[in-house]
Parts: sequence; structure tokens; C-alpha cells
Amino acid sequence: MELRQDPDHDIDIVEEAVVYMDDKLKKLTEQFPDTQWTHYTTGHSLGGFVANACQIRFDDQLKK
Repeated sequence: MELRQDPDHDIDIVEEAVVYMDDKLKKLTEQFPDTQWTHYTTGHSLGGFVANACQIRFDDQLKK
């Protein structure tokens, strides 16, 4: 993956990451229903962009 100068393309990358994380969180919640999960992000360059943008989009779901 690489960032392009097209914000719509870059947001598509974030949407893919959100779908991936949502799927993982659902599976973990089903496997371990008594566990409260916390999502931390970190990254550099593209990884930093995806991690932070994903966290911003995903934050409301984690608070449920």
C-alpha cells in the first residue's frame, strides 16, 4: 500500500482497515465475551496514517 495524492483513495484504505478491525473485534468478543477490549494504534508514515485514521473511525464502536 502507498498513499497517493488522492484523498478518496486514502480513505478507502482506512475503510478497509476499519472493516478488518471490526471483524476481528467481533470474533474476539464472541470467543471471549467476558473480556473488555482496548484498541491501541501505532505506526510510522503510511502505517501511522492508517492506524490513526482507523482509530478515529473505530473509536465509537469500541466505546459501546
